[in-house]
Amino acid sequence: MPIQKIKSGRVITLPVENFVGSKGEIFFDEDTGILRLGDGVTPGGHILNYGGGTGTYILVTATTTRLGGIKIGSGLVTAGDGTVSAVATSTYVLTTASNTILGGIKVGSGLTIDGYSGILSTSFDGNYNSLTNLPTIPTDINQLTDSNGLLHPGLEISQIELNGDITHSYSNINAIRFDTDSGFDVTDLGGGAVKVGMNSTFKTWKVNGQDDLVAQGLDTIEFIAGVGIDISTDPLANPKSITFTATSTYALTTASSTVLGGIKVGNNLSITPDGTLNANTTTGTANAFQTIKVEGQTDIVASSEDTVEFVGGNGITIHTDPGAAPNKTVTFYANMSPNLDGGFPDTFYEGILAMDGGGP
Repeated sequence: MPIQKIKSGRVITLPVENFVGSKGEIFFDEDTGILRLGDGVTPGGHILNYGGGTGTYILVTATTTRLGGIKIGSGLVTAGDGTVSAVATSTYVLTTASNTILGGIKVGSGLTIDGYSGILSTSFDGNYNSLTNLPTIPTDINQLTDSNGLLHPGLEISQIELNGDITHSYSNINAIRFDTDSGFDVTDLGGGAVKVGMNSTFKTWKVNGQDDLVAQGLDTIEFIAGVGIDISTDPLANPKSITFTATSTYALTTASSTVLGGIKVGNNLSITPDGTLNANTTTGTANAFQTIKVEGQTDIVASSEDTVEFVGGNGITIHTDPGAAPNKTVTFYANMSPNLDGGFPDTFYEGILAMDGGGP
């Protein structure tokens, strides 16, 4: 059996409770004189009960690294066999969970909790028929409306231009408002139906002899004051008014082939009380001979407003009377005619041929 010799050495760097003595090494605390036996592992070693059991055993205080004795403090109780237990000094109340508070819950319908792991799960198996309070599947468009009778996800409202472009598009519209200032009128027809109409307006403006003015949507018309005209408006009047006034300084421009203006009624023209100008049909060329024919001679054809001249040949005198009534006259006189019967010359008297059978 090996024998361990005792040798002495002093350690001042740590307390006896933390000193780990070599196996078989005996050491003691100078303050208490209690001998300890080192095993090379246990801090403070093992206290020796010396003197054959007749000495006084001193229990060292337990620490986190040393086995030792304790005193029972608050919150602890000890059983008869020396078992130490913790007791609650106050009652804990679990806070109810919410969407912002971490807390406790009770497992309600449609949920299950694993008693071992505490995992909370839904009891739904994914089958539509396993649902409670099953929704009604729509079979008609009337079932696709909400309590206000509006279709979901809503209407799309847009504007179409004259060239067909779609602009100002708005989605998910649940209500349409009609502007009364723009002339719209809405009438309730009952049974969930309304009629949208336009109040009476003038779409087309006509001016005699001019191009029509046709409104395009909510259009604008401008009145322009011409020469001798003054235009004034009163937007505060009821109804609003436009006043056209002829100014005293207006002078009518004389008409020409390039200028629109006024005229005086001249020859062969007449004007009615309503201002209609007419050409007189009793004068001029309304009914006239354009061509004068003479047998064996070249035709005389009028060119526009032409002039024909009668020329007296041998034995012919021509007389005109522009003042005769009811018609102006042209008279042809024969001064001497050729011998018609081989006898004495024949004579015209006031244009009547006299034949004497050859005698004077």
